[in-house]
Amino acid sequence: MVVPDVCVEWWDKWAPRLKDVFHLHTWHIKVYWETLEECCIAECAADPDYHRASITIDPMKIVDEDHFIHVLRHEMLHIFHAETQLVRRQWERLLGRKDSRVLREALDHASERLVYRIERMFDLGLRMSPRELAEKGELDEEGPIVPSSTTE
Repeated sequence: MVVPDVCVEWWDKWAPRLKDVFHLHTWHIKVYWETLEECCIAECAADPDYHRASITIDPMKIVDEDHFIHVLRHEMLHIFHAETQLVRRQWERLLGRKDSRVLREALDHASERLVYRIERMFDLGLRMSPRELAEKGELDEEGPIVPSSTTE
């Protein structure tokens, strides 16, 4: 897939800032550009044990920069609460993958609802657009500014 240069520029511009806003300094986040199912603009997978995540974005479905920031914020919020996936693993260990399917679906639904509610909080409660939120992220020449308490 040929990825529009502007999408790569937007990733480089906004991902470090949102990482800072959501205090994801210790996470290694990789982006993939792929065609996704018709109803899906982006998706995220996160491993809370190793603080690694991947975000897959369908660049052909991105309308403009503000839409990109909105999509990126949504996926970063999934990483923000990735520790809830530890609950899924424990269910699967106790019940087996097949028997925990219903609980897995419930957790996936709850995860999407949580992200939606946090987005609504930012959009309505805080009166802050995705762009304004991302602009709160602090950068220096090296990338996000990491608080000293996370580097010790």
